[in-house]
Amino acid sequence: MNRSRPLNLLPLRNSPLTPPPAPVPPASQTDPSVGSTGTVGQASAPVVALTGTFLSQGFRNTMNAQAIVAQLGNYRRVSGAALKGMVSQALPAEERQRPDEVRGTVLVTFQDGAVASLSVESENEQFRSFLRDQIDWSLLPAPRQFSLPISRIACTVSVSNGKIRVGVGPI
Repeated sequence: MNRSRPLNLLPLRNSPLTPPPAPVPPASQTDPSVGSTGTVGQASAPVVALTGTFLSQGFRNTMNAQAIVAQLGNYRRVSGAALKGMVSQALPAEERQRPDEVRGTVLVTFQDGAVASLSVESENEQFRSFLRDQIDWSLLPAPRQFSLPISRIACTVSVSNGKIRVGVGPI
């Protein structure tokens, strides 16, 4: 492919919407003694310059979404560990050793970084009252502390055979 002649597909060459002409490759890239691939630093320089020029809002939004996903993972890990600690401290040892599994889901709504409301669901009335009354939900980290744009989370807690399992996720 001949790179010395630019391919002119747009008739509006002097229009403000047309991109600037491609940079002329350095002399070392056209020198046959350099080799077919050229020098890495010299070959990547025009690409880096053009990439910086054409950063779009879509690219920035994608990077923002990736940061949110990473922060959500951090939030799940930290708040899950905090919730598991709160449940293990508040739950008596004999209740942890029960052979049948008890499970509950707590929907937590945060407002201004604090717990605004709770909704506890469980088939076991005793476990439902335990989750509602014995756990200090104000100690659960708010999503806002992790720069997350969510205000409601669902926490699932299950206990059986001495094991406590927790899960935290946005809703």
